[in-house]
Amino acid sequence: MSAVSEAVPVERVRESAPRYKGAIVLAFAICGLFTLAGLLVPPTLSHDPAWGMQEWRSYRAGNPINTVTHPDVKDISRDQADLLTWWSPGQYLVPGALTLLGFRLGTALSIVAGASLLCCLLGWIQVGKHFALSPRIILLLVACIGTFRYSTLPFGVYNGGEILLQGFTPWLILAACSIPSMSALRAAGLACLAILIAFFLKLTGVMVASVAFFACALEALIRLKRVTVGMIAGAFGAIVAFAILYGAWFSRGSTPASGTGWSFRAADVLFAWGAPWGAGVSWTDMFTSLMLNFRHPVLSGSDAESGNLAITIWLLVIPTLLFLTILVQGWRRRSQDENLARLLQITIFFYAAYALAMSAIFLRGGDVSLEERHLRAAGMLIFVCALATASRLRPRSPSRLSLGALCALMSLYGCFAFAYRARSTKRSEIDHYSGTYQPSVDESAIEFLRTTFAQQGRDALIVLPSPEAASAFSPSVRILTNHIEFEPEETISSRTYRGKVRGSVYVVVPARMEQSVKTTLLLKEFIDYPLEGWEKRSFGSSIVFVQPATGAPK
Repeated sequence: MSAVSEAVPVERVRESAPRYKGAIVLAFAICGLFTLAGLLVPPTLSHDPAWGMQEWRSYRAGNPINTVTHPDVKDISRDQADLLTWWSPGQYLVPGALTLLGFRLGTALSIVAGASLLCCLLGWIQVGKHFALSPRIILLLVACIGTFRYSTLPFGVYNGGEILLQGFTPWLILAACSIPSMSALRAAGLACLAILIAFFLKLTGVMVASVAFFACALEALIRLKRVTVGMIAGAFGAIVAFAILYGAWFSRGSTPASGTGWSFRAADVLFAWGAPWGAGVSWTDMFTSLMLNFRHPVLSGSDAESGNLAITIWLLVIPTLLFLTILVQGWRRRSQDENLARLLQITIFFYAAYALAMSAIFLRGGDVSLEERHLRAAGMLIFVCALATASRLRPRSPSRLSLGALCALMSLYGCFAFAYRARSTKRSEIDHYSGTYQPSVDESAIEFLRTTFAQQGRDALIVLPSPEAASAFSPSVRILTNHIEFEPEETISSRTYRGKVRGSVYVVVPARMEQSVKTTLLLKEFIDYPLEGWEKRSFGSSIVFVQPATGAPK
């Protein structure tokens, strides 16, 4: 790391503001480049926002907001609407609003990803200025966070709430730092508004905002040795926000954090406390992609999941030791730099509270996967704190050199993964209707199904092998989705659909799964249709099984 500079005194931060122009220019350049690439090679949708966009399709079809209308499993000729509280609305309302302006969905997703990343980088610049980091360190911070894998991923695979919350996280930290010194009214209003906005972007945002307020209030309490009006008012504003959210959302359905019951699992706790140390640089994401890819797993069989988790936890030892060593060195120097001392304390409190909260969710049986993305906020703050601390170490310090090497490696990985995805994307897999990348259903099959809809209308029923493929169809099309490639056979065999539709039923599966047991089980789900009545049609990488219409279209 060659970016060496002493901390800028607090009273000089405002005077030296023009010196941060380079970081701002770099932030715009990085976001502009990735957004342009995303417009040329549009992204696909990951699982959560794919379901969210089905809510948007339902809304565009004239149904209430935040509901999904789908064929009734008891009679597929009828529709039923379900209120969804599992995902926050921001992941689909933000890009959905852009489509109302005439943008295709793929374009809207790229714009949202670019704007969110820009918001993230500008936010961390402000955090750096707040803690009096030098312009060169802030420049390095922008270059790293802007190119790490969690920042480049959304331009290829839109992950909805993940990138939206990433963009808002530094601003939540800044708000939390300001609340203890604010007047009562301003502190209460800011705390309430911040929690509501964070919730809108991602359900986890409520926890991120709450933990940020707690960490900054505790740091201020220790430093000032008194409880301020802002602390009390901020807590009141947070309580008001929780009351609003409970009445409007959490009391109306379950969420991933609802849980099924308490059960202690040491691996879950270790992951909750270990993952933040690598989440700020996409450490486990890199090894999951390179070593534990589901198509070429290191382990197989019943022990695969626990084995992969064990490998992941062991791999976390490397960034944990590095960042912990740097923070300990910074802690020993905290008396020499008040800003560094504040940043260290806030980081430690934030990390501890966040890891404790995630441990509770895991142990309560919450439906939250053991992925580092759920601990990204703590990971980014740890990385920022480590970078700030390393800038105070001597130039040839082993810790400083190791951190520089890690930053270079993870930035290269983030850029390479993005470039590889863009280069390997086939133009034939880009849907011309939605402008999104559709790898799960062949475009010729999509065109065939669109033609079918034009002929039969809502009398037909289309069954897709992934929720992201639903975005390739008009909101008027009746659609069922599944995850045949990832669902276990037991899940498929236990699911049934009754009744018949007046038009035809079209079941789409990947061509490579044509002869698989899962495909047979999927066709058997429609128990009122004879198994031998399915007709097969091939379209490149997709197979469409058809049950002829049972009656004339309306």
